[in-house]
Amino acid sequence: MRRVPGRGGRARALWLALGAVAAIVLVLAVAQIVLPAIAAQRAGDRVARYGSVRSVSVSAVPAITLLWGDMERVSVSAGHLRASPAQMADLLWSVRGADRAYLTAPSMDVVVSSLGGGELPLRAVKFAKHGDDLAVRAGVQGTDLRVALPAGFEVHGLMVSDGEPEVQVRGNVLGVEVSARAVLAAVGGRLVAELLGVPFAGLVNLTLFGDPRISVQGVSASPEPGGYVLTIQARMVSA
Repeated sequence: MRRVPGRGGRARALWLALGAVAAIVLVLAVAQIVLPAIAAQRAGDRVARYGSVRSVSVSAVPAITLLWGDMERVSVSAGHLRASPAQMADLLWSVRGADRAYLTAPSMDVVVSSLGGGELPLRAVKFAKHGDDLAVRAGVQGTDLRVALPAGFEVHGLMVSDGEPEVQVRGNVLGVEVSARAVLAAVGGRLVAELLGVPFAGLVNLTLFGDPRISVQGVSASPEPGGYVLTIQARMVSA
């Protein structure tokens, strides 16, 4: 014959259940306070490798999702930054789990080449990630653009023609020294300089940026006082 629990047993079971629920609620409440602060510290540390950090904010509901890298929003306000395109790609990839991510800096020096190409100074830099879509916007003076490429080419000078960003390219094409205009464009997920008016120019691959994790979708430029605003649209590619 089965024994039926008495009122005392049922009361103890109820209190145990309520206690378990209360403990879970307490853990989640503490996590909602502590985990965003930890995530913000980590995000700030990543950016601090390349310059100064002014403020960082992270939001995620529930915050427990931060344990596996998911978050609703991360926003970093930085000071002056200095990094190569590859380092910035690493930084953007580190927040791939965020629905929205923002990084702003008043100025940034982009290390454009390890072969003596120098640095490209940018101003009013903004990185924005919405889902897998990326947008980079920055101000640049046309005379500041000077990039040395491994193939012996040099890209310099930025201007805008019919809404398309153009640069001047110098280098050797099939044994002939050339100096020609080129259009900045997205080709095969890379940012390239396409030569204009040069025979067999299609055989020359002038890649300015390429990363298998980030597919460049488009590039545009518009004039502003003292220079141009360069905008690059890209998309994150699943690993």
